[in-house]
Amino acid sequence: MVNSNSPLLTLVVKRIDDRGKLEELNEAGKNLMGTLSSLCSFYTVDDFGSFVYSKNFKNLLGEKEWVRFELGIYSDHEKVIEMSANLMEIILFDVLKLGVFGGNVVSCSERVVLENNLKKWLEFVLVK
Repeated sequence: MVNSNSPLLTLVVKRIDDRGKLEELNEAGKNLMGTLSSLCSFYTVDDFGSFVYSKNFKNLLGEKEWVRFELGIYSDHEKVIEMSANLMEIILFDVLKLGVFGGNVVSCSERVVLENNLKKWLEFVLVK
């Protein structure tokens, strides 16, 4: 994807399924959740992949998914997918049921798989 003056992707916390997990976070985790509760933006898919596979984001995760994120197009906030994550995988949910992933859910256990699926989704939604 081309890097322009405006971001490509946005990420924000959509809902928290386990409030107890939120209470257990250390100060760094609470700060990261505070940041993710406001709209975060990324200029490239690589930028996003780097963040999601970073030590800080991984430290926020647990054995099971407990927070749901909304990932969208910066220039069109109606084009979104949802994401959850645990220590083993990032899970993308095609909430608009576009069939981009060959179904409505795709599991990404490696950064390259996540980035390839995001690129496929972006190519689809940016043309529409």
